[in-house]
Amino acid sequence: MIRSMGRAPTSRVGKAGKMVAAGLLLLSLSGCWNDRALNERDLVLTMGVSPAKKSGQVELTFQIPTPGGLTSMQAGGGSGGSSSPQFFDVQGIGPNFPLAFTEAQAKVSRDLYLGQIEVLAFSTKLSPAMLHRAVAALDRLGPMDKTPYVITTMGSVTKVIAHQSQQEKLPALYFETLFLCKSCQTNALGVHFWQFAERLHTPGISAVLPQVDLSSSGYTVDKISVYRGYHYVTTFSPSLTQDYGLLADVSHKNGLFLAKPFQSGLRAVDAKTSIRTTLAKGRLKSTLDVKVKATLDSISTYTATPTQVAQVAKAASVVLSRRLDHFLALTQKLDIDPVGIGRRLDSRHPSWFKAAGPWFKAYPRIDFKVHVQVHVRRIGDLT
Repeated sequence: MIRSMGRAPTSRVGKAGKMVAAGLLLLSLSGCWNDRALNERDLVLTMGVSPAKKSGQVELTFQIPTPGGLTSMQAGGGSGGSSSPQFFDVQGIGPNFPLAFTEAQAKVSRDLYLGQIEVLAFSTKLSPAMLHRAVAALDRLGPMDKTPYVITTMGSVTKVIAHQSQQEKLPALYFETLFLCKSCQTNALGVHFWQFAERLHTPGISAVLPQVDLSSSGYTVDKISVYRGYHYVTTFSPSLTQDYGLLADVSHKNGLFLAKPFQSGLRAVDAKTSIRTTLAKGRLKSTLDVKVKATLDSISTYTATPTQVAQVAKAASVVLSRRLDHFLALTQKLDIDPVGIGRRLDSRHPSWFKAAGPWFKAYPRIDFKVHVQVHVRRIGDLT
């Protein structure tokens, strides 16, 4: 079920005529003023949004599959098959979203159809105002639903969405497969557009998006971008992203190596976190109980007795507790709440949340306590 999203506050407009013109431009983004057949439209699968070189302007990139690309989609994708181009890109630049779209539309003979978008790519370099306008425009698009996955990149959006992975020639299919498959990724980092917009408009939580980088081996999707409102704040390293995965209950197959006492390694590390926030003497205190399950994958003795397994679990609990303490301290320093401590507080004790004042000023003053309990659920092939 697709959730409805809160609307961003509407900026003041000088004259009613400007509002009407903007409304007509937004309507034109549907790319279908009449009932045209699909073969009379250019089907957009991926759309990128980034700041243009000229200050104050936005650049939109629309990725469209070729007939060969459409055939590949119908055949189930994959890296095999024809070597012919699978897609082409069209760019438009303008002072706002509708005018940038209009410029891109003028470059192709068929209507740009946005009803089947699979991936939205945002540059982390977008200003808060520009991101606000882009999200608001996308939210109002009639033919586009709210389910496309959203990614960010610190590099060129055009280069990222034009890159072909080894698994899929169409980037949109690669990301859709990646985010739908729990066994394909360390953390479940897939974020739908409606989830991103909901977080932007929900007090007490920071929006989080998977960040995509390019390397010699292809796509790298092991970090997250974190926002305070519409303002991009930071990118978490892969290690911090793993910590986020444990606290946010999205960890699937993380790993942990312990130098002591047995040079042991744990894999398939996941967790369930319960959060309890109380108010004592006018100060908020939050306790996080993290129950971790893992598989013992290696140990220096090559065999593991029950006592050794218990020692490994205890050592892992201490290490993860320190890591999560550091993670929370860092978020307090940056005034961001990616786990949503405030949202939980607002849901259970709205009067406390309201009394705390602006959340991103109250969050750094919370007293955190983290309790981690690691359970080794099975022993892998230690040899």
